[in-house]
Amino acid sequence: MKISIDDLGLDGVVPSKPKSTKPKKLAVAKANHYIPNDEHAATVESLSSFGVPQKDIAKYLGIGEPTLTKYYSDILNRSSIQKNLEVANTLYQKALTGDNQSMIFWLKTRAGWQEKTQVEITTNISITQALEQANNRLDTWIEGETE
Repeated sequence: MKISIDDLGLDGVVPSKPKSTKPKKLAVAKANHYIPNDEHAATVESLSSFGVPQKDIAKYLGIGEPTLTKYYSDILNRSSIQKNLEVANTLYQKALTGDNQSMIFWLKTRAGWQEKTQVEITTNISITQALEQANNRLDTWIEGETE
């Protein structure tokens, strides 16, 4: 591309292309700007600790999931863990005081204990003998049908 002297600006630099003359779009302010508060924080903590899904918590508060996680992610991460710790501590204390159901539950879930419900049947018959016996019964049945 050839540049003539007339194309140069006062400082000797080629000016850039003129920008579009289209009017720029104005940014639209968000009508529903959310402001977090202590009441909502307590609600988030309570609902989350009971295992309510985040989408339902957001719906209950009238906000989107991204807004919920933006302002309350720490509460969401800790609340269910805190309640689980409280219940585990109560179970542990009951097990230590001799509550049978608590002890059984603890041993099954934490110590790997399990109740055996399998029945083992042992026999000294071989597969060959079993097939011979079945074949004999079949022969006897067939002879009875033909008579």
